[in-house]
Amino acid sequence: AGRHLRDGTFGVTGQVDPLDEDLVQKIESHDFDPVKVLQWRTAQFDFASLDTLKRSIETNAPVEGLTRALPAVDAQALEHLSRDEGIRALATNAKRVALLWEACALPDYRKIAPAQHADLIASIYMDLARHG
Repeated sequence: AGRHLRDGTFGVTGQVDPLDEDLVQKIESHDFDPVKVLQWRTAQFDFASLDTLKRSIETNAPVEGLTRALPAVDAQALEHLSRDEGIRALATNAKRVALLWEACALPDYRKIAPAQHADLIASIYMDLARHG
């Protein structure tokens, strides 16, 4: 509050060099490179079945100029898991499909291979689906 009333500086932390004067000038004058691509992903998911969920994730943007985002970790995990017969046998109704999607949202904090992360999600999902 009140920062617009007096000049200040751009602070840095740790071992970071101060911001270049040209960059400071561009920030202060709101001089940014134009955005060339805007990515979008739907927030309207259809949990009726695994296949309808996958189709809903792949929905194209409703507005021209937006491009569908690359598959995120959750969508990659869902794609991998949807080929697993054990998962398909459990994900037979909207509640179970929604639970699977929720499990797919688990972050990959360990930054392991996508298939390994999907296997971890599968274990968690199967336990939740069977035992609550």
